[in-house]
Amino acid sequence: MSINDDIFELVFDSFPTPLFLIDDNSCYIKGNRAFERWSGTCIEEKVEVSTFWPSYKSLSFDVSTLRTHFSLDGHCDEEVGIVVVELSNGFLLVEILPESGVGGERNFQAQRLRTLGMLAGGVAHDFNNVLAGIFGHVAFLKTLLPENGPHIESLTAIEEGAKKASTLSQQILRFSKFENSEAPKKININELVAKTHILLRGAIPSVYSLSYEVPDEPLNVMAVEGRLTQVLVNLVVNSRDALENHGSIAVKVRSFQDSAKIEDAKLDPEKEWVEIAVIDNGKGIPQEVIAHIFEPYFSTKGNNGTGLGLSTVQSIIKSFGGIIRVSSVVGRGTRMSVFLPLCDDSKQRESSENNSTQKRLGGTESILIVDDEDTVRDVLEMSLKQLGYFVETASSGPEAIEKMEKLGMRFDLVLMDMLMPKMPGDEVFFKLREIQPDLKVLAMSGYTSEESIQRIMENGGCGFIQKPFTIDDLAKNIRNCFDGK
Repeated sequence: MSINDDIFELVFDSFPTPLFLIDDNSCYIKGNRAFERWSGTCIEEKVEVSTFWPSYKSLSFDVSTLRTHFSLDGHCDEEVGIVVVELSNGFLLVEILPESGVGGERNFQAQRLRTLGMLAGGVAHDFNNVLAGIFGHVAFLKTLLPENGPHIESLTAIEEGAKKASTLSQQILRFSKFENSEAPKKININELVAKTHILLRGAIPSVYSLSYEVPDEPLNVMAVEGRLTQVLVNLVVNSRDALENHGSIAVKVRSFQDSAKIEDAKLDPEKEWVEIAVIDNGKGIPQEVIAHIFEPYFSTKGNNGTGLGLSTVQSIIKSFGGIIRVSSVVGRGTRMSVFLPLCDDSKQRESSENNSTQKRLGGTESILIVDDEDTVRDVLEMSLKQLGYFVETASSGPEAIEKMEKLGMRFDLVLMDMLMPKMPGDEVFFKLREIQPDLKVLAMSGYTSEESIQRIMENGGCGFIQKPFTIDDLAKNIRNCFDGK
């Protein structure tokens, strides 16, 4: 399997319901701790599954959930309900339902999403480490190369692409319940639409037209850029799927301040609003379907859809205080309108000017980087040295402990990954603080539990930064740790 063994082991064993893996030779590979507790017996690896699951070979796995019998101790024949999820490379993941019996399709989808969400979180961890390396190298190149030149366009494209990939990764983490709650900030909708349009061109076949229209004046909202980008991407891709022949998609942004229009749209009249409309001339949506399109797991795309796209879109918009409206005529097209409250932009120009002239923060303190990923560790070392810091590295918790305990090294700050083999981050944290009680620790991770972060923060940790991050973001977090902000 492609999932890092240590990550898979952690996620697999943390899942609360019984799970076990079967290979393409119908042999048992391993079960998680919940399965071992449930079965009450130790099943040897590579044992033929039919020895404890007699009906396995006769079952058809084209149903949502099913009832079957296990003979775990050779004579006790227990009936249970199960969900079978096909993984890559011929592996099957089997989940024993907490209660026996065949559930409906919606129950199956919820079970499947929950199971895959846990496993996908492990993939997101590795993915975020790759992105962290990309961000780091781009930032380092920007410090070495001239501020202007043909290389700037390529570096910007790499950085923007990595940011969009990071958005996908964060969506995985949200589904798997390990979301980093990024605080909303002021975003210029016009700029976001323009940047997203460039990326979306590659997802729209050339036979279709994709255009956008934004006003001259900036329209600012409070939101998380990555999540708002995901809304726009989802809506445009849905429109693409509805097009026929030489269809067109238009993204239009306008301020929505007319009181009559606000009242007609059933918006709060005490606020000013911006509308982001995605308009297509596709086949349209029947009224009976519109009534259900925002329901989780509802899809008109058959096996090609998850029924999560518009449900996720609505959830994101609501979290930013907005609403979504749909109008459609069968055979003529659809208009999806996202309404978000405008925010005061009086400080926008001042903030932009400050950011454009602000130099990257650095220092001369000593920092120990603890991360098992060579790429991440190397680029962080290179970047922090460029900022003036004295830097040491360790590839694991035990190595970090050895440097401080046996070699007697002392550091002003430890920058530490939370999910590493041999010893988890929170355990490393407490051990390092025993050696040096005044040690500042800045935790980082692409995937970790909220509980472990909370334990660190409650016991003297000075912060947490979610991978992937830019070197500018890291530099600010490090200075905040040192300066007590």
